[in-house]
Amino acid sequence: MSKRVSAKDFRLDSDFDIDGDQLTAVVDMDDEDGGGEVPAIGYTMIYTIGEMVIPRDWLMGRMEDLGLPVWCPGMEGEKEYMLPPKVTPKRAFTRTRKYLMGSVASHQTIDGRLVEFETRKGDTNTFHLLANAFFEGEIEGIDDDGEWRQVTIGVCRYNKEHGAMAVEAKVDENDPLHAPWLNFKDAALEMFMEMQESHIGKDIQKMMFKYVNHWTDSVKFREGGAVYFVPAKHEASLAALKTLVTDINEGENEEGEKFKDTGNNCEIQRIPVVNNGEMRQAVEDRACAHVEDQVSSALPAAFESYENELENNEEVLIDGIVEVLEEQLVETDDFATEYNALLDAELDVREAVEGWMEGRRLGEAKQNIVEEALQKVE
Repeated sequence: MSKRVSAKDFRLDSDFDIDGDQLTAVVDMDDEDGGGEVPAIGYTMIYTIGEMVIPRDWLMGRMEDLGLPVWCPGMEGEKEYMLPPKVTPKRAFTRTRKYLMGSVASHQTIDGRLVEFETRKGDTNTFHLLANAFFEGEIEGIDDDGEWRQVTIGVCRYNKEHGAMAVEAKVDENDPLHAPWLNFKDAALEMFMEMQESHIGKDIQKMMFKYVNHWTDSVKFREGGAVYFVPAKHEASLAALKTLVTDINEGENEEGEKFKDTGNNCEIQRIPVVNNGEMRQAVEDRACAHVEDQVSSALPAAFESYENELENNEEVLIDGIVEVLEEQLVETDDFATEYNALLDAELDVREAVEGWMEGRRLGEAKQNIVEEALQKVE
């Protein structure tokens, strides 16, 4: 089923192609058409996310305002859907370490001596603040040209039992390096707390993955980039997601600091995919490839489970293997059904399964697993 879109709203050309064919939007309409409407089967979505730090409460509230699916149906406040999961203390520690690596001032003059600081990862639960101080040649043991010497001035450790970050000075209070350690320690503790109540670019990337793969059954137009076809029936949620990403790009926290202050803009572009033969075929080809990919992933996984059961148990639990395969094939069949209705296509899960099995010697037991799963799908 296609949807009519206004040419006035989408006067955007595209600079990329699909398998050598340029993807065109509605820019070819003449102005005398009066900004009329053209049928579209969906939208090409191109997105860029990058690095950012967003308060979880802000993200949750904005998603709810825009009508985006925050929680799983019937599990509000218990199981996140598109909303990224709350950050655990251990992950917050890891992110704190990552953000502080290289963030310390490169050079300072302390007590008349040139000092540079660096952070260094210890094990997975530890990172150190190091000071490299330049000593002149008049000090015993130092050559005439002087040399750099390094000392650990403090350590940050993750305490698994309490889900907290412990900090420990490695210089005494009278040492000139103690003051820089205090500044670093305070910044680390503050960031550790912030990271537990925030989300970063990686979390938003995962949210986009959920949107295209689970909420909308979109298909990837390009293997090497974030370019997807989103069916027209999801226009409202795509518009809401675009607004959310724009708000993230322009948003600020309570201290007036930008959520995103480095790198390229965080954005989503939408290009209507016009309902003509060329574009319908391009989308169908991608949808067909998606069905084949899902099948070629599901069947080997089922056969591997069978072989593991055969190796480790006297009695193979076929029903459990069939149930898992059936669930995957049903999901793929639902995807095929949606695109068949949208494109008047003939995507067929059984055909994809038979195509994958052709020429392979699978044995009677594996063939029976596939056939039983397919019967339940059909």
